[in-house]
Amino acid sequence: MRHELSLTFGSRDVLQRIIQENTDRHLLLLAGSATDEGLLLLDVSGTPSIFTGGSLIKYVHTKAVKVGKDSLALITLP
Repeated sequence: MRHELSLTFGSRDVLQRIIQENTDRHLLLLAGSATDEGLLLLDVSGTPSIFTGGSLIKYVHTKAVKVGKDSLALITLP
């Protein structure tokens, strides 16, 4: 079974506001470093996108993994 995942990029302030306004969705905020700019927000809810731009990726399976104090998202693409 395939699912869809939506993503967008932005600053921490903007993406945190999106998260707070959409508590019914499973949103993951990802950062490559400690910066507050250029963060990635993934919507893995499997419902139509809330983003007016951004990208859409079709995937087969996702799994969240906790490594110490960090979390990783593993995504299986078709």
